[in-house]
Amino acid sequence: MIEQNLKELEEKSIYILREANARFKNIAVLWSMGKDSTTVLYLIRKAFLGKVPFPVIHIDNGIDFPESYKFRDELAKKWHLNLIVAKSEIKPEISGFSCCGANKTEALKKVLKEHKFDALIVSIRRDEHSVRGKERYFCFPKGSLIYGADIKPIEKIKVGDYVYTHTGDLKQVEKLYKRNVDEELISITPRYGLPILVTKNHEILAKSNIINTGRPRIALMHASELKVGDKVFIPKLKIENRQGIEYIEIDKLLGIHKGININEENIWWNSAHSNSLKGKRIISLTPDVMLLFGFYIAEGSNSYSGRQINFAFNIDELNIAKHIVKTLKNEFNVNSKIRKVTKNGIRVDANSKTLSLLFPMLFGKGAHNKHLPHFFNELSEEQLLNLIKGCWVGDGHAERYSTVSKILAHQIRLSLLKLGILSSIKKTNDGRYTITIAGLSKSAFKSKFNIKSDVPYIGKYNVRETNELHPHYNINLKRSRNGGFWIPIDKIEKIHYHGPVYDLTVKENNSYLVDGITVHNSPRDKNFKWNYKDQPAELWDDYSSKIENEGHVRIHPLLDWNEIDVWQYIKQEHIPINPLYFSRNGFRYRSLGCTHCTVPIKSNAKNIDDIIKELKTTTIEERAGREQDKEKEYIMQRLRALGYM
Repeated sequence: MIEQNLKELEEKSIYILREANARFKNIAVLWSMGKDSTTVLYLIRKAFLGKVPFPVIHIDNGIDFPESYKFRDELAKKWHLNLIVAKSEIKPEISGFSCCGANKTEALKKVLKEHKFDALIVSIRRDEHSVRGKERYFCFPKGSLIYGADIKPIEKIKVGDYVYTHTGDLKQVEKLYKRNVDEELISITPRYGLPILVTKNHEILAKSNIINTGRPRIALMHASELKVGDKVFIPKLKIENRQGIEYIEIDKLLGIHKGININEENIWWNSAHSNSLKGKRIISLTPDVMLLFGFYIAEGSNSYSGRQINFAFNIDELNIAKHIVKTLKNEFNVNSKIRKVTKNGIRVDANSKTLSLLFPMLFGKGAHNKHLPHFFNELSEEQLLNLIKGCWVGDGHAERYSTVSKILAHQIRLSLLKLGILSSIKKTNDGRYTITIAGLSKSAFKSKFNIKSDVPYIGKYNVRETNELHPHYNINLKRSRNGGFWIPIDKIEKIHYHGPVYDLTVKENNSYLVDGITVHNSPRDKNFKWNYKDQPAELWDDYSSKIENEGHVRIHPLLDWNEIDVWQYIKQEHIPINPLYFSRNGFRYRSLGCTHCTVPIKSNAKNIDDIIKELKTTTIEERAGREQDKEKEYIMQRLRALGYM
């Protein structure tokens, strides 16, 4: 059993190391001359044909044990290590937190910057100290939709993009992370929403009853901890531009086209008949124009060969058709006609090469590719309301909006959240996406849109609207006065997934929205700092990692090992070890640091077998001899925040 366990741990660690080597350009290894980091060096040699192909960094504060220096020099020579000794300025009077923080962290930051390392292999084990295993990244699979200035699949998000956060604000993406997994993900289906897939340890802003009290709490909860009936948070989104956009310039949107002519007021084509109207170059985004845009998104199409745009309606929607004809003439200087095409169907035809190019560019070509214009998030409340109203009325159903375009469905849902309205998004068996106004937003919808909706209340007593968000005291998320909706979870499943997963770091608010649901992110910033209060998913096996802008990623090949595993592996493989681990005069060092912050423990273990036997019965913590662990209960978090680990 022991041999099989060690074999599995070894195989996983070697896989992590090889994946890291394949994905990063400039890797280094941290070596403290302790048992864990020496084991990592041995694993690297085993992974790469007896060689350590990466530079090995020793952070030397000048006060390590003489035995450690001797062990370092001998093993570096024996294993042909490319050793980088990063020296720090030592102040003899400091110890504990100050020693590790001032002496080691600054030296590590300096050497990483000097050599431009993009990844660092470390020997952290999650059992050694609770905070040491909290390096967290990578959460959502390809295709997960992120609500932002535009709605994008997570794999298409770029650094600098703006995404919505739990406060309803748009904040910039600072970092992107990616890795491949072959594991079970958690599928969470919230009421009024589509299922989202997430790695099991990613944290989601949720409201759950505290065990034994029944009282609700607001907390960041691992996806694996959530239960059916727990509530997730959908924030109301802010109107970023209260003034909106006054106009658009068609020639700037279309760019250069052969045969196009423009002057200050008009745009026309060389091929146009001499008596053809010249279209307007500048289009004011009036309520009528925004309604027209919405009508096109709902029922419009184009024919470039025929240089025509068309709107199709039922015959009882003649008033809408007449409104379109009038708006095209008044606002675009384009003539159009209403034609009866079937017994119950009519169509508006507008002959305009300009609009046959402009409208597909703004709104997508083909039903499956329809979307709101790229500037929809810059519209004023009135402009956005008329745009969505045009979509809704044009679709012909007061109760719901239906489309085959997934992006459009989510954009409409996002827009409704900007108007303070909660809606349901569901996918039908025939592949259509249906947006329905949630019962508790029915009055607001009718008030704003003047559209009567007969949607019944769904789960009336399980959905709550709030005007403020007060996260629990131990969650470092900003308080929000924008409010939102607490939505119950209707279904939770485990689904096996093989492929890439992604995470983001978002400026300031450290949260983002996946399909409208608030989730957390996991930053270690370019200044090397890690916020231990803000950590979401505990992704122990972050191999094959990719960080796509300034900073570095830490590779953890030993996270799944425990202390006994390491010693059993050292025994099995005959790995050289620092002699300080063995007892002398009734004392030995169980965890190694420098002379200022490490003390021995009582022990008679003089060899590896004795150590393994001792560990099976001891109640003393592994880091009991490390002074920095004793200063304050959160000291390891502070050290790690500075980049110490």
